[in-house]
Amino acid sequence: MKRSWTAMAVALVAFVGVTGCNDYGNTFQNNTGAALTFLSPSQIPACTSAQGATCADLTLTLNGFGFVLKTVVQWNGKPLVTTVPVDSTGAALGNVVTAVVPAAMLTKPGTATVLTINPASGAGNNGLSNTITFIINNPSNPSPTVSSVSPTCAAPGADLPLTVTGAPPPSPRRRSRSRFRRPTSAQPAPPLSPFSIRLHCLCPMFPAAAAPGAELQLRPL
Repeated sequence: MKRSWTAMAVALVAFVGVTGCNDYGNTFQNNTGAALTFLSPSQIPACTSAQGATCADLTLTLNGFGFVLKTVVQWNGKPLVTTVPVDSTGAALGNVVTAVVPAAMLTKPGTATVLTINPASGAGNNGLSNTITFIINNPSNPSPTVSSVSPTCAAPGADLPLTVTGAPPPSPRRRSRSRFRRPTSAQPAPPLSPFSIRLHCLCPMFPAAAAPGAELQLRPL
């Protein structure tokens, strides 16, 4: 009899260990919240000050179904400021939410895990959605600036030597690092001296019947 009670206790513990979980899905419980289908945008280039651009917060749109008024978007486990669109009665539309991703979270290439959380309503309902991966790509190469093109016109039917003058894209300043630091007076950094670049190329011959005008583009490699 004693052995049978022991066997029943072991079986009960095993059953609880397999089926039990908390309201937040930290064990074996399936997600019971909203269902995410896609993000908009789903990827962007990393924003760095070296590009000379001002990094701004990103408004991320999550599409799916099952969103409620108190749905919260999480980015790598951190809650974001979330907006839930409503209809004329004040009820959640249920198929879309938006969230603001701070610019500080978008400066490094990599991936981020995005999900939503609906309020848990007791055991068996953790309110978690499925996850979608957001991609932060390497920052794009900055483009040079064209100030003038010479000559600006030519007769068709002959090869054209072309000179393009402009400025190179901004490059990041590098700070020298020293093992030993000496106290110095605070002085503003000297401005970078402006300089220009000049490219020479030979444009192929245009037929006499070609439409007037041509577009010149410089693209970073």
